Amino acid sequence: AGIRVPIGGLSINDPTLTVDASNKMGRMMPMPIASSPPVGTFVGSSRIRFGAASAGRQSTITLSFAMSHTLLSDDKLFVKLPFFDDAAPPDTASARQVTATSTAPAGVNMMGCNWDAATSHLTMTISSGIPAGQRVTVVIEKNQIYIPAAGIRNTSPPFQGFQIWTDAKFARIPKDPPTWIDDVQAVGAFWYTSLSFEPAVINVPTSLHVTFVSMMPLANTDEVVVSLPGVTGPKEQQTRITPLNVNPTQGALAVFWSLDSDIAPATLTIRLLKPLPAETVVTITLPALCAFVTASGHCDESKNIIV
Repeated sequence: AGIRVPIGGLSINDPTLTVDASNKMGRMMPMPIASSPPVGTFVGSSRIRFGAASAGRQSTITLSFAMSHTLLSDDKLFVKLPFFDDAAPPDTASARQVTATSTAPAGVNMMGCNWDAATSHLTMTISSGIPAGQRVTVVIEKNQIYIPAAGIRNTSPPFQGFQIWTDAKFARIPKDPPTWIDDVQAVGAFWYTSLSFEPAVINVPTSLHVTFVSMMPLANTDEVVVSLPGVTGPKEQQTRITPLNVNPTQGALAVFWSLDSDIAPATLTIRLLKPLPAETVVTITLPALCAFVTASGHCDESKNIIV
């Protein structure tokens, strides 16, 4: 009949497939077809994870995916890893072979895995057949590819351009239109950042609430800097603040204020005094009055934070 599935494939119970009717009583509104199989697509969530990851450093790269159709020996899978290797030493070869193994299903290894930093493309060749719907986990071993120097941010899709496609004989998925990898671990980034003032009124002393989640482990003496342009406080270049509330613990970090100037905005510097595991929620509350303490231990109300 010459019927062809669209190049982009169809997802399971694809909402673009509809049914309606036109009769004497009037036309029905289109309704999605309740049940239809996936055709020529990646099914479920495609994921990328990293081991002991730091921005600008080499790391294990773990890719997880599943196909709606069988993958055959010699089928190729392509993954775009944008800006990876931008922190590699100058003498690092742009195009090179890397070692990749599959941990699931057992015994499915990559016949070849090639990385090209110039195009940000990782090309993997399947060594043996993989059944339709089988989730595959591929591990690129450590000390081969560098995570971007700027880290990886957790933004809404397209997730900074992470993309996957294949030339599979039974289910070719082209590069365009793109299929985005929708679950990528953030590295060197913060989640759930928030900042608020109480009272939220200009030119009066205010308490300051800061919350963030570091998606990478922070070591002793590491610093997190919050920029506060236009916010005023103490006149000394750097003053240590006594927080009202701190999570995880009062002794885990120290807070410093740097004044606003023509050269740089006011900043709140959070210095780690103990290692902080990745994905730890950090909350800090600075009181509206007497946030700053002089060397003698007395309150100096002239140094309150003012928006």
